[in-house]
Amino acid sequence: MKKQIIAAAVAATMTTVALADVSISGAAQINWTHQETTTTKATGIDQNMDLKVVGKSGDTTAVMDFEVENDGTDTTAASGTKIKNAYLTTKIGDVNVEGGTKFGSDTLLDDAGVTDRYVTLSTAVGPATVHYKQWTDDNGTAAADATNDHSEYGVKATFGDITVYHEQETDADHNATQVTGNVAGINLYYRNEDANGTSLDKDALQLDYTMGGVKLTYAKVDAEVGTKSDAFFGTWTTATAASTSLKEADGFGVTTDLAGNTVQLRSYTTKSGASGASDVDHTKIIVTRALASGATAEVTYHDDETTETLDVELRIKF
Repeated sequence: MKKQIIAAAVAATMTTVALADVSISGAAQINWTHQETTTTKATGIDQNMDLKVVGKSGDTTAVMDFEVENDGTDTTAASGTKIKNAYLTTKIGDVNVEGGTKFGSDTLLDDAGVTDRYVTLSTAVGPATVHYKQWTDDNGTAAADATNDHSEYGVKATFGDITVYHEQETDADHNATQVTGNVAGINLYYRNEDANGTSLDKDALQLDYTMGGVKLTYAKVDAEVGTKSDAFFGTWTTATAASTSLKEADGFGVTTDLAGNTVQLRSYTTKSGASGASDVDHTKIIVTRALASGATAEVTYHDDETTETLDVELRIKF
């Protein structure tokens, strides 16, 4: 009997240790959206839920992120259950190694998407960090088709409050330079992408300055054909000359706290990549409030001259 008790205690201790380096987090949101034009009305309900599992062992970390988007009878490509992130990071000597499948971040020049099957090697060289990255968009096959295999090298260095980053693709005439940081109290984001020989050059600028609890923002995008974006100017989903790409944009925003709410006011002008497209003026109001239930409510009103949109979102992170 004593042996059984000791064995049970040891097993319980081992289980605790084994689980100590595994963490689970997630987020969920539901959106109710209503749109009106002079002739039509439409209402939609969307759901998006994530579950993230992180496992660690020494210098090695594995990340798996599962997403459920509008799951149910809707079987479109944008719906269903899918793996959003599945990647591993580790160290080999002084070299950091990362590889797998990873979901990027929303920026002024990018509507976040998945980078398929990549490997990145990086290391510190003096005050800078250099990296080499290779990725594929052909379902992981080893490939003779050069259009499916991509690689780049880059360097990142910080000077005081400013970080400068440069990347150069090795199999295409494409490079990008990015500058972020703070100058005299102004938060700066600038990115330039140069694709010589094509009409895909693009750049973006955002400046944020906070004074007396009020944040002032200026943002600008210039893309010769069009770019994807999901940031200050809303969601644009393609990077070619189409009505869903962002070609030109600039505008101002004000963010402040008011009666327990975070209130954003944005006024900006956009031009799509569609042939013959004209400038469109936008007014957007975003009100965010933390609820006693633990959820966050966000109400967005958007008027783009032809369509008025009201979006009510409930989300929670855990």
